[in-house]
Amino acid sequence: MQLGELLKREHDEGHKQGYKTGYENGYEEAAAQMLELVSRLIADGKTDCIPRLKEDKDFYQEMLKEYHL
Repeated sequence: MQLGELLKREHDEGHKQGYKTGYENGYEEAAAQMLELVSRLIADGKTDCIPRLKEDKDFYQEMLKEYHL
């Protein structure tokens, strides 16, 4: 294997790992945000709104804005 091939392979692996880490961090952040929103809805007695969060992305975004998340 030539040096150029080795460097390209290492670069590609690093890129994949960076993408994976970024995705995982984004997922954890989104999950924490959803948990906080659901907790606030429960505290406000709006449990009927919770199923809509998954079904209606516009409603989800609206609730995030309403609860300043």
